Amino acid sequence: MAPGEVYTGLERGVVDGYGWPAIGIFDLGWQERTKYRLEPGFYTLELGIQFSARRWDSLTPEQRDFLQKQVAWLEKMSLDASLRDAAADIKRQSEAGIQPIRLSDADSAAFLAKSQEAGWAMVLSASPRHGAKLRQMMAP
Repeated sequence: MAPGEVYTGLERGVVDGYGWPAIGIFDLGWQERTKYRLEPGFYTLELGIQFSARRWDSLTPEQRDFLQKQVAWLEKMSLDASLRDAAADIKRQSEAGIQPIRLSDADSAAFLAKSQEAGWAMVLSASPRHGAKLRQMMAP
């Protein structure tokens, strides 16, 4: 379901819930229809910086090194901001009456494993060849 349809889906009872990062439900007005938040959360916002291979290969080693340093800086800044903003949004959710449902350690591990499998299934569906290579490079 597209994010723009979630509120209406909740309002009409078409869906009972949604999966979304901790940040952003107030921007979309979903707090009006949200009673509970499942913990632990899964997935985070990711800021991607992409180059075509052709363009990347056309850069000098110095340019690539400079950009890689900038990417590392931006990734850290983005992670720090995301953690800070998530904590603030979770506090705001509590103030709005959204109650956490905390899973047991065993259920948390199983839930997080399923979320990872579901995420990778979408990547592999979109690109079986490149998705498998990406997973091999990223996943432990």
